[in-house]
Amino acid sequence: MSIRTLLAGALALTLCSCTSLVTAYLVKNYLNDNAPIFTWRGSVVDTENRGIADATVRVRAEVAGADDVLDFKGTTDDTGHYQVQFKYSAKVSYRVSVLINDVVVAEHSVGSVSKGDQRDDFTVDSAGTQLEVSGVVTDANGDPVKDALVLVGSAATEGGTVSLFQDGTDTAFVQTSASGAYQLTGSANPHVVVVAFDPTHGFSYATGEDDDSDGDATVNLQMGAVGTHDVHVHVVDGSGDPIVSQVLDPARQFRLRLRTPYDLSDEVYQVVSANSLFPGLSGSPSDLQPTSKLFTVQSTGLAGMADGDLSVEGGTYQLELLKRDSLDPATAIIQSENPLALASDSTVVVRVN
Repeated sequence: MSIRTLLAGALALTLCSCTSLVTAYLVKNYLNDNAPIFTWRGSVVDTENRGIADATVRVRAEVAGADDVLDFKGTTDDTGHYQVQFKYSAKVSYRVSVLINDVVVAEHSVGSVSKGDQRDDFTVDSAGTQLEVSGVVTDANGDPVKDALVLVGSAATEGGTVSLFQDGTDTAFVQTSASGAYQLTGSANPHVVVVAFDPTHGFSYATGEDDDSDGDATVNLQMGAVGTHDVHVHVVDGSGDPIVSQVLDPARQFRLRLRTPYDLSDEVYQVVSANSLFPGLSGSPSDLQPTSKLFTVQSTGLAGMADGDLSVEGGTYQLELLKRDSLDPATAIIQSENPLALASDSTVVVRVN
């Protein structure tokens, strides 16, 4: 059993396997037909302050941890000004994006807003610059993965909407070599996003930046393995000693969220179908896309293991620690590998101070 990455389990280990359904309901509930309607307005200009016409401005409403969203769209006029009507709720977060030729070239993660009209102005450099992205795809043991499908894209901000590299009107893709290497070039914004898919290893996501602005970026990916694996949580104190057989003080309890930063499974499915890749694949690649998991650690048993285990689909997860009753970061610290390439039953070590 390999010690891999952080995770949290508990005496009352709470798993929300229905997160997507609940969130979808919340978005539609908050922004129903009775929700007030306001206007989001502003301007989109280039670096010389000239208005950009016919750009799409999208106001996206979402709830933390949600897969479901609602979009409200408008188009800039000849002077670069736009107006977008949107439904309002104080319990919804908003993200405003500018798209040119279907590429997100600017984005503001606004969050919750006060009741009323809103304004956001954008200065756009260009619809992305040419960037060469390369790297190596390995499995959880560090061995190269041959023939994995790789798509590359970018977002204006971390966690923002991904615009994939294009080959004409189609999504650009490549399959890894025997050494696990890949390389793709396309029009990119600052935040690079790479997804790898393989029927044996599932999905893996990684991000990077062109830090030195030289037109290339290196982004390596580590993949897990498909199937269901148990995650065990080992809770230790500040000295690294196990916290044994106790109910944690409420201030020290925490929740562990296993999260996939992006979901490009539909885009992967379209490429696989259009190019007849992985002929032995049973079902859709989307069936192997990991979903976010959230559970609570409240107590430990013998040897400092959190009471209860979590069964998780194989894949690569970002691990986050949250406070027991909010989405604020917890004071506990993940001491295992993060992100976690989950390929077998694994133990995640969490230090609680």
